[in-house]
Amino acid sequence: MTIAVEGFSDEVMEVMNRFRHLVAAPAWAMGSKINVKQMMPLPTDKAATVKESMTKEEFLALSKMYKIKAKA
Repeated sequence: MTIAVEGFSDEVMEVMNRFRHLVAAPAWAMGSKINVKQMMPLPTDKAATVKESMTKEEFLALSKMYKIKAKA
């Protein structure tokens, strides 16, 4: 169920992103330097934080915590 909600939300954000670009297009045609992210901010505008990959030690500690035998 959560995947369906996330998919729907992604679709709505994509439509809203297209909408704000369509709204800004006439202003851009007249030489405006309007920024669509400032004009109509969306939750998807926030920079995605990229988490670093787990180190081998972190993985082994996590697998030990969950009692999973890991091949190192």
